[in-house]
Amino acid sequence: HNSQKVKLIEKMVSNNEDIDFRDAFGGGCYKEDKPICVFEPQDYCDEGTFHSAHFLRANSGHPLRYCATSIQYISIGRCSDNGKCTNIASRCNDPSSFQEYDPTCSLMRDKTNGELTTYGSCNNRCVWSSEDCIDGEEEWISDNPACTSNKVEIGACMAGHTFCAVSSAMCIQPDEPYISHKEALETRKVGCFLTEDPSTTSPTISPAPTTGPTKNPTRSPFDQTNLFSANKNDVVDSTSVFSTEVIIVIVAGVTL
Repeated sequence: HNSQKVKLIEKMVSNNEDIDFRDAFGGGCYKEDKPICVFEPQDYCDEGTFHSAHFLRANSGHPLRYCATSIQYISIGRCSDNGKCTNIASRCNDPSSFQEYDPTCSLMRDKTNGELTTYGSCNNRCVWSSEDCIDGEEEWISDNPACTSNKVEIGACMAGHTFCAVSSAMCIQPDEPYISHKEALETRKVGCFLTEDPSTTSPTISPAPTTGPTKNPTRSPFDQTNLFSANKNDVVDSTSVFSTEVIIVIVAGVTL
């Protein structure tokens, strides 16, 4: 989708290596009792309501489950001073003008005018924030017009699988270390980027929950231990898990 990916492919293919390119997945929380999709726990989330992408993908019946199915449901903020959609306050001319949540700002584009959302970079390497720059080697550029969402390099949470994430704050499962974009590429042969190409993707409107939103929905028996692939086909059906348990109990009863 972009020159960065092409260069990475050419380099690794020349070494007879296969690369698995992946996008990030979102978590969710409630803001004033309303469901919203976010990457990380945010100050504006109602206390104790954030659930990671891992949790939501392991709980198919959760009201926030849709947040983990498409990156387009995630909203970021906006700079009041220049009107641009942005993910962090430091990218505004006046950081105090940052509105941390604006539902008309998606990761890919400004929904009010269709303009593509751009990000900062470490030299010419598009990144999520200045924390991704290598100290003493790279210079932080707060707004790089060439850095659209599909070019933004992100890292990954390692929970038995390379689960692409914008920062370590997304890695909230036990024993789930965060690795950089470079580490994921070199050690796991996974290229993590923020989104797919925004120029080929139509805007998506967040769906209304099929059931009334609740802050503490009923969880499946293994809600916090189902750590699995970030592939879209990897969905845990809690009903199937429950049915298996019932069968085991019945068989045990007959045996006794």
